[in-house]
Amino acid sequence: MSFADLDLANVPEQQLLSDGEYKLQCLKAEEKDSQATVGNKYVQLLLKAAENPDSPPIFHLLMLPTADEDEAMKNTKRRMFKRATEAFGIDPDFAGTWEQGFVGKQTWAIVKTAPEQGGFPAKNEIQRFVKSA
Repeated sequence: MSFADLDLANVPEQQLLSDGEYKLQCLKAEEKDSQATVGNKYVQLLLKAAENPDSPPIFHLLMLPTADEDEAMKNTKRRMFKRATEAFGIDPDFAGTWEQGFVGKQTWAIVKTAPEQGGFPAKNEIQRFVKSA
C-alpha cells in the first residue's frame, strides 16, 4: 500500500458540531488521576455524535469526590454523576466498572462550542445532558 492508495486528497476535515441538541454515544469511560491536584480522580467519557461521523469526539469529565472535601463539594460532584447516569439510563446502584456502565450507551445532550483558549483549538463541550436515548 502507498500514500496514493489512501486517497488522502479526499479525506474530509473534522467539523465541530453547531451548538444544539445531539444524540451521543459513549465510546470510552476511563478513570484517571488529575494532573492539576494530586489525589484527585475523575472519569473521562469519550462521546461521539452518532449522526455526524466527521465531527471530533467530545471529552466530558466527571470529577470524583475526595475524602478531604466538604460535604457540599462532594454533593456537587455526586450530582454531576447522578445527572450523567440518569441520562445514560444507568441504574444508580450498578456495581460494575465505569466502562461497563457507560460504554455503548447513548443519550441526548445540549452541545456548545467552547472558543479557542490558551493555544488550544475550539472544541465541543456538553452543556447538559437531556435524556436517555
